[in-house]
Amino acid sequence: MKSNEFKFYTKFDEIGRRSTLFLTKNDIIIDSIKNIGSYYGKDSIVKRNNNHWEYFYNGRCGTGCSVVYYMNLSPIDDKIKVKLNILYKYKEVHYGNQMIKEYSPHFSSSRNYITKVIVENGIQKQKIENEIKYDKKNHIYYNEVFEFNRLNYKGIKIDSLKYILFKENEWKFYDSDIKKINDLK
Repeated sequence: MKSNEFKFYTKFDEIGRRSTLFLTKNDIIIDSIKNIGSYYGKDSIVKRNNNHWEYFYNGRCGTGCSVVYYMNLSPIDDKIKVKLNILYKYKEVHYGNQMIKEYSPHFSSSRNYITKVIVENGIQKQKIENEIKYDKKNHIYYNEVFEFNRLNYKGIKIDSLKYILFKENEWKFYDSDIKKINDLK
């Protein structure tokens, strides 16, 4: 009898500048997420263990900058579960000056956190850690609850960056000052 082997892979749509993430079980597609803002199609998926994958995808941000986003993925009940979706790396180069902001998630049995590091022209200017919790019922990482349209949403806050899990697997940027959400792109 064949064991249940899960795998993730992506397919890039060059016309729409989006990717579709597929979950397979024993080489049969069982679930997918469409329209991921992978603008260049340069994605990578890293398997950490049988229940934890990391998906990195490049977004669009304009002249002189580049962005990479991060998803923490698991197959749960034969469905894709996006447990976390955040900005991973922001790089800006203008007139010879370079600034990099990197947000790295760390997971262990004793502690979960995201580090933020800012490097300007090769010199580290700031490093902070933001603790995050794991909601076992909803299978997501969060560190704050946000109100939007009179409903509460769990999400992540790192400095001025805020993300909410708006719908199943649909993480959004959240501006709590004006109560507006935007796609991660």
